[in-house]
Amino acid sequence: YGLFANAVDAGMSHNTGHYFTRYQYNLWNEKNNIYELIHTTHSFGDFPGLNDFSGLELKNYFNLGGYRYLFLNTCHPTGNVVANKMFPNYTVGLYQNQCLAFLMVNDTNYAEKVTLLKNFDDSVLKTEEGNRHYSLSRLERFKLDTDNILKDAKTSNPIKPEKLEFERINPQEVIIHGDFKDNEWVVFKEEYFPRWKAYINNIEVPVYPTNFNMILIKAVKGTSIVLKYDILLIEKITSLISLIAVLICSSFFILLLKQE
Repeated sequence: YGLFANAVDAGMSHNTGHYFTRYQYNLWNEKNNIYELIHTTHSFGDFPGLNDFSGLELKNYFNLGGYRYLFLNTCHPTGNVVANKMFPNYTVGLYQNQCLAFLMVNDTNYAEKVTLLKNFDDSVLKTEEGNRHYSLSRLERFKLDTDNILKDAKTSNPIKPEKLEFERINPQEVIIHGDFKDNEWVVFKEEYFPRWKAYINNIEVPVYPTNFNMILIKAVKGTSIVLKYDILLIEKITSLISLIAVLICSSFFILLLKQE
């Protein structure tokens, strides 16, 4: 906040050698996206959302969206607003050098077991248990059979999310470790896209978007989930057809040139 994300995120990635996912353009999901709720393009004056949220609400949004670290220019109006709301009640201070401050948000996990609820009421974000509430996206573009998927979902009393360890092999592959049972739900906090596939014991398991468009996995019994981003079968078929068409057209033109 109060910093240039396109410089900070690229610089952090270069200097640490780690993959960063939080700099988002949101070309795919422009609705129900936490990024849009907790950020602003305003440098001065009113900050829609940020001024209205309490520190607890902001913390719950950061938890649900997988935002673990805050990089703040506390001399900038937006950085100062967020710092005053989040520190010291909801974050731990990691570093400060004059105006530059790094904070770690309490209770944020990148991968966790969760309870899936039939519905989501954003008023719960004003409470201490707001970061426990996950449900399924109802955006029409996903064409999900929500009633069937949520038939066994609870209506209240979600469990405290259980932190899971994971390995980020590369930007396209993640291995999530844990003791998984049939019909348990796991959230990996990266933005959902239909190309994400999940496998347990080499068996593909369902992947859905949460109500905030994070990756939601329905587990079966096993000890690890392999999450991969890959081209869909229909895309592979379409690409193959396109390649064949290009080869045919190229051969036809080459034949015509030889005849001339």
